Amino acid sequence: MPQTDTDRPLGDWIAALAGSSPTPAGGALALVTLAGAAALAAKLARLAGDHDPDRHRERADRFLRAAGDDARGYGPAARRGGAAARAFLGQGLAQAEAAVALLDDLAGLGPRVPAPARPDVTAAAGLAREGARVLVANLRANLDAWAPRLAPAGPLAERVAGLEARLAGPGTG
Repeated sequence: MPQTDTDRPLGDWIAALAGSSPTPAGGALALVTLAGAAALAAKLARLAGDHDPDRHRERADRFLRAAGDDARGYGPAARRGGAAARAFLGQGLAQAEAAVALLDDLAGLGPRVPAPARPDVTAAAGLAREGARVLVANLRANLDAWAPRLAPAGPLAERVAGLEARLAGPGTG
């Protein structure tokens, strides 16, 4: 299985994404996309004069690290189930919740950036929204597939359902 090391050149990572291994796949790509959206949010926060724009950069770094964790963690979670699957799903939930928080931050940032940068707010919000939706879709698919080995899956399922409701519809975040 190809290593999904986020310190590799982007071209190598794209080649791994296009390869025949099950990972990296959509979850890792969504997390890389979210890292880009969060990095762009840091730039926009600076333009808006925010007091702590680096929080978005730190979030971008966490999303990027999570992309590697996702690619490395999927196989063991799928094979072992139980605690490994719960831990993997819990990490995915935390990242999806962070993506929704990024959407909230971008909504507040939009009106405060200079007009020429507002298309970048739209870009960052769109990328963050779609990245979050992919993460939640993956969570739902994995939760449904692994449910028999997760007993009880109730709390995880409730959190996923809450995120699904939050992200339902066009332009919602």
